[in-house]
Amino acid sequence: MILAFLKSHWLLFVALLLISIGTLVLLRVGYGIADRSWQEKWDQRDKADAEARLSFTQEQRRIELARQADIDQIQREADEENRKANAARAAAQRVADHCSQGSKPRSPSYSSETAAIPELPAAARLGETLAICSPSCTERLTQRREIMQQKLTGAAGLP
Repeated sequence: MILAFLKSHWLLFVALLLISIGTLVLLRVGYGIADRSWQEKWDQRDKADAEARLSFTQEQRRIELARQADIDQIQREADEENRKANAARAAAQRVADHCSQGSKPRSPSYSSETAAIPELPAAARLGETLAICSPSCTERLTQRREIMQQKLTGAAGLP
């Protein structure tokens, strides 16, 4: 009975089989086209992401270089201020030494070997002790010198 049914309707079965196979082939081709289309979109997205990452990295690098340039400028200014502070400290030290010893401060460019300093006439000389060289003055200059040295060496409790 089944065999007789198949013999009488074999053409219908073959047609259904061919239609099924064709449908499967078309589905397969359709999925392939859809996959390629999505793959192109993903590739474009990946390319855009890479460009955005590169752009962001370059911008961050530019910002970092600008910050480093600012830091370098601040460092140069601080070095210049330290140089000036050291010069002021040295000058204050010479004045303090002069006041405490009662002698003339030496100029760094002159020495006793290179040139003799002529004596001042009596009318041009000052009195015995200047008011600036009183004991309290010497003490105050010494305190200021120590404060400047502490600031320069960082001993003043800087963070």
